[in-house]
Amino acid sequence: MDEIRDTYAEEIQEEKRSRDAAETSQSTPQSHHQPITAEADSTPSPGPSTQGGGPVPTQSFFGITVRDLTQAFGDTTVSNDPLDEWLPDHAPEDATTLQALLHPTEMCIGMGDTDVHSTVLSWLKDIHGDTRDHLQLASDLSLASIRLFVPTPFRLAITTVAKREGWNTEALLAGIVSNCGWLEAPGTRLRIEPTETWSRAPITQVMLAGDPSMRKSSLKQFVTEDLLSSPDVPPEIRSRNCINGEATVKGLRSSMQSYSRAGLVSDEISTTYCTDKKQGTGSLHYIDVNKLCTWLNGEPDIVATGSGQLILQNYAFQHMIWGQIPLVEQVLAPNASFFAKRIYVGWQVVPVFADDEQKADTSKEFLKDFHAWMGRNASGNIQSRSLDGFARTVFREAAKAIQTFLSATHGQMHEHYEQKLRYYDTEWLRFASACQRMEDFCQWKLQRQQDERTHPERQQPQDPADADTTQDAAPEQAEPISFLSFIHALHAWKRQMALWAAFYRSRCVKDKDKDMKDKPDRPGAPPEPEDEMGQIQKEILSRCPGNAAQETAKVRKTMKNYFRKKKTIDVAKKLQTAVKDLIKRRLLLEIKPRKEQQAANEEAGDKAAEDTKAAQ
Repeated sequence: MDEIRDTYAEEIQEEKRSRDAAETSQSTPQSHHQPITAEADSTPSPGPSTQGGGPVPTQSFFGITVRDLTQAFGDTTVSNDPLDEWLPDHAPEDATTLQALLHPTEMCIGMGDTDVHSTVLSWLKDIHGDTRDHLQLASDLSLASIRLFVPTPFRLAITTVAKREGWNTEALLAGIVSNCGWLEAPGTRLRIEPTETWSRAPITQVMLAGDPSMRKSSLKQFVTEDLLSSPDVPPEIRSRNCINGEATVKGLRSSMQSYSRAGLVSDEISTTYCTDKKQGTGSLHYIDVNKLCTWLNGEPDIVATGSGQLILQNYAFQHMIWGQIPLVEQVLAPNASFFAKRIYVGWQVVPVFADDEQKADTSKEFLKDFHAWMGRNASGNIQSRSLDGFARTVFREAAKAIQTFLSATHGQMHEHYEQKLRYYDTEWLRFASACQRMEDFCQWKLQRQQDERTHPERQQPQDPADADTTQDAAPEQAEPISFLSFIHALHAWKRQMALWAAFYRSRCVKDKDKDMKDKPDRPGAPPEPEDEMGQIQKEILSRCPGNAAQETAKVRKTMKNYFRKKKTIDVAKKLQTAVKDLIKRRLLLEIKPRKEQQAANEEAGDKAAEDTKAAQ
C-alpha cells in the first residue's frame, strides 16, 4: 500500500513539474531547445489578433494552452446569413425580373402544357422501377434538396436555419408549409377552378420520423411556438389553447366548437397513437384514426349525442406529429381506413449536426415575419382559392399522366400506393397554395424595402394606434394560384411519391401485409345471455318442423322434460305468453283446430258454389 501511495505521489510531482515547465516556456520568448536565427528574428510569424488588432486572449488549463478564437479577426470560418445579402440587393423592377428572382429557372424544364404529360409519366416510371426502401431513399442526400420546392428566399432561409440548428431541411420545410395552411381562416377552401363543387382544406398534414437525438423536440418548438409568437397570429394559436398533444374525440370537437380550430401536435407519437411498442400503460387518449380521416380533409363533422346535435363545418385541423422511425412505420402501415394517403411524410435518417458558425438571425426573422404576415392577411378572411388558367392547363395534363400510369400498372403496385397516387389533386393544391402565399409575401417584403429606401421617413417608428392596419389587408377576392407556384408543388409531390413508393415496398410493410393475411379473423363479442322467455321461445321454434302445423298441446308435452330440468314454474302461463309473442312477431302462425277448420272450409265451399251459381 505504501508503494502505491509513493508511486501516486511521484506522478503528481511529475505532473506539477511538467505544468511549471509549460508555463515557463510560455513566458519565455524563445526556448533553449530552439536556436535563434536571423530569419526568425527579422520576420516573426504573426499570430491571430482580435478585430481591434490586439493579441488573442490565451489561457492555460493544466498545462494546455487554449486561445479564444471567437474574438479573432479572420481566423474563424463563420458563414454569413445568405439573406443578409439577398434581401438588400434585390428589388422588384418588373414582373418578369421578379419571377426570375423568386424562382429557379430549371424548375420549368419539361413543364410546358405539351411536355408535362411525358415529364410526369417518366417520373412515375422511374419511381416504379426503383428498388430502394424509404430509409435508403431518405439517406440519399442528392435527392433531398428543396431547391425546386419553394421560392428562392424561403429556400435560403430554411436551409440556413436548418444548418444552424442541426435540423433536417425537409422536416423544417414540412412544418412551415403546414403552418401556412394552419394560418388560413377556418373555412378557406381550395379548388381546381372556381366553379368546382368539391373543395379541400388548405392544411398540409405532416408526420415526421427520425432516429433518437435528431433534435425533433427543438424543431417542434421552433415551428409550433417560436414562428407563431407574433401578436398578428390569431390568439388561440399563439396561446396554444387549441393545440393538443393527446385528446379524446370529444375534446378535439370541443376545441373546434370553441375556436373553430384544433391542432394535434406532438413530438412523441406513442402518446398520440396506440402502438404495439408503447411503454407502460401509455396514454388513455389515443386518437381515433377513422375519425381523424374526416378531420384531416376538413370534411363536415355532424354528430348527435345525448348533449344535442353538433355540426362542425368551417373549421381548421392541423396534424403535426414527430416520432421515432419504427413507431411511425407502424402507424403508417397499411390499414382499412387508408389513413396514410392524407399524410405528408418525412424520414430523418442521416444525422445532421448543428453549425454554430452559421449565422441565421436574418433567416429566422424572415420566417417569423412571414407567419405574422399570414396572420394579418389570411387568418381573418375566408376565401375560395383556385388555380389560374395556365396552372389549370398543366394540372390537367399532369393528371392525365397519372391516369395513364395507373392504367398501365394496375395490380403491379401496392394498393395503398395506388390510393396515394389518386390523392394527387389535394396534395398539389395544398402545396401550391402555400407556395403562392410565400411568393406574395416575398413581393410584399421586397416592395416594402424599396419603399423604405425611396422614402426614408417611413422608417420612423409609428404609433400602433395611428398605423394603417389595412395596408397589408388581403383583397376580398383571393388571388389565383399561379403557374409557378403549381410547378413548385409538382416537384415536391415527386419527392413524396418516391418516398411513399419506397415505403410500401419496404420490409416493414411486407411483414405487416403478411400478418394481416395470416392472422385469423377477430372473434366477435360473446353473445349476451338470453332471458328465460327467450330460451322458451327458442325451444318452441326448434320443435316446430318448418311450415308444418303443430299443436300447442304436443309442443307442451315434448317440452315437459326441458321444463322439469330448468325447474320452471308457471309453465302453462309462460308458454302461452311466449307463443303469443311469437305470433305477434310473425314467427308463428295461429291455425284453428281440425273440426273448426273443416267446418270453416265447408262453409267457404258452399259460399263459393253460391257465388258461382249466381254468376251463371
